[in-house]
Amino acid sequence: MTDAEAENRRIRVFYVVERLARAGTELHLLRVLRHLNRERFEPILCCLNRSMCESELIPGDMPVHLLDARWNLLHPSTLRVYGRLHRLIRETQPDVVHSFLFVSNVLGSLAARRAGVRSCVSSRGRMGIEWDANFFHRLTQRRADRRIDRILCKTEAMRREIAEHERVPIDKIEVIPNGVDTLHFAFEPDGRAEARRRLAQEFGIPAEGPLVLAVSNLKPIKNHATLVEAAEILTRRSPTVQIAIVGQGESAEDLREIVRTRKLDRTVHLPGHSRDVRVWMRAADVFAAASLSEGMPNALLEAMAMGVAPVLSDIPGHRETALDNAWYFPPKDARALSDALGEALDFPEKRAERVRANHERVVSSLSLEAMVRRIETVYEELKAGKRER
Repeated sequence: MTDAEAENRRIRVFYVVERLARAGTELHLLRVLRHLNRERFEPILCCLNRSMCESELIPGDMPVHLLDARWNLLHPSTLRVYGRLHRLIRETQPDVVHSFLFVSNVLGSLAARRAGVRSCVSSRGRMGIEWDANFFHRLTQRRADRRIDRILCKTEAMRREIAEHERVPIDKIEVIPNGVDTLHFAFEPDGRAEARRRLAQEFGIPAEGPLVLAVSNLKPIKNHATLVEAAEILTRRSPTVQIAIVGQGESAEDLREIVRTRKLDRTVHLPGHSRDVRVWMRAADVFAAASLSEGMPNALLEAMAMGVAPVLSDIPGHRETALDNAWYFPPKDARALSDALGEALDFPEKRAERVRANHERVVSSLSLEAMVRRIETVYEELKAGKRER
């Protein structure tokens, strides 16, 4: 291939992810793949854990490789999977390897360097996870960081945390906020009544009274138990309030037991996973998130785009997403959460002001298109740097 042909060839990007599931990081990657400019970029996708890939999420418009890794790096199969990953990268000769999640960042960067790929990118999703883990995890992450040219994260708080705890030069870490598809998650203020009727018909949620919505995987770190506890307090001042926690996960049965024990069956609803959360967003008066740790949550961005006022735990990922246009409460403080929800529901004028501010922020600076273009720029810069070297 001549220098001119190499210059004009599409940039080949080899993506490595642990699995494909309906979770924040995985859905973020799928959005990037769908909106990547295919005239300039050629994507290849590798999922390390075939058994944890939902078949309907696997893209049909690019090469996809499914391997048989396990979550634990110390599993006996890891060496074999690493060998296959190394061969795939060597055979496809990408310009950039871009990895997501811990195991992918470790194996992907090591295989890429051994295969002669000079440009490695890793994306980091949530704050604090590496520093709640064991010494082996932390040491392995730091060594992977040395092989990576650019670390992408969602917020300035994440950038500072990675630099401090992982001893990474600050200029190696780039903040690219998550983006939301503002056409798909469109603000339709006149659609609330119809959405409430649909929820009443399909899920038995009363159409009367305010609706508080939470959307996320049901995991301990999402702290839904505090929301259920707050619901019990809130019903004393607002007996008609309805709370829907949409999602599925390991905490589902525990949450159902709490709801039963507190006799909140007519107030707190756990409808499970929703393939399209837009009807829930249109119906909701308030979006609630009690998480203990977040990067920049997609569900919050979607709520902001669709005009739902947020009530959020006071953590960096929430603060950098909604700025001052939300009600905040200390994590795990159910009474403070109840008070924040009550204030948000009692003052519709304040809700409307924050809805407008959040919607304008999403449209102006947190769109999906802006996010993907910034990621593409990283690839182009890395390829240009490779040619210069």
